This record gives sequence, C-alpha cells and structure tokens, in this order.
Amino acid sequence: MDTETHAGSNAAAANAATMWASIAEAARWPVLRGPAVTAVDSRQPSHRRAVAGRTAEPGVVVKMLDVFYGDDPTGYMLEDPWGRLAWRAAGFTALESLPILLCETPTAVARPDDLHVSAVETPADLTTFERTLIQAFPLTGRQPGPLW
Repeated sequence: MDTETHAGSNAAAANAATMWASIAEAARWPVLRGPAVTAVDSRQPSHRRAVAGRTAEPGVVVKMLDVFYGDDPTGYMLEDPWGRLAWRAAGFTALESLPILLCETPTAVARPDDLHVSAVETPADLTTFERTLIQAFPLTGRQPGPLW
C-alpha cells in the first residue's frame, strides 16, 4: 500500500496510538511512546497493543517491542494503518483489517429512528456495550469482561 496516497492512514495511526496510550495511562499500564511505535501492556493478551509509526522499520520496532514486552509468550498485536507487507518478513501474521474511512466533505447523517444512544453507567450497561463491539467488528472468540 502506498502511504502517500492514503492520507487518512496518518490520522488513523495517530488516533489509535493516542487511544491506546490514553487507556493505558488511565489504567496505569506501561506505555512506550516514540516516533517508530507506541505500545501498551496490560499484561493481558487482549490489551497488549502497539501502533507502528509511518516510517517505522520492522526490524527496529521488533527489537523495541521485544524489550518492552519481555519474553511473555502471549505476544501482542501490532497495528499498521498503512498495511506494509514488510511486517510478515519480521514474523507477523496479518489478521482481519479494520477499515479506514475518510470523508473529504462531511455531510449530515440522519440518525436511524431505532438508534438509542445512552451512557454506560452500570456493569450490565458495560456488558451490553462490550457485546455490541464484539459482534460489530467482529472480535472472534472474545467475551465481555476481559476485553475491557
């Protein structure tokens, strides 16, 4: 994928890195921040995430992440919004990709009549929210609870 033709990738990467780092800081998980990679470690496989920088060299990033994550056998997930194939040569396996959508001219979107938006205020609300995300993406094999 040509990174120059996908300007939305820069915004997606920045958003993902900021989101994971913010979650980690709020939960007091270790965070690694740098231009090559941003990584977080919840000590749970579902939240051991890294986001590659635009010019990240796979070999350099792998060494940084090996030090950051140590020798925990559960591994981690690396997000690369540019879809560079070089990660496969560094030992990574591609999973389902999330779409990156870019709208040049924002337009008003009508909310469906049956859409209900509410705050998550109870454990039951959180379970419903998690179940909705798991089914919407889909995050195969995930259950409400450990994901969040």
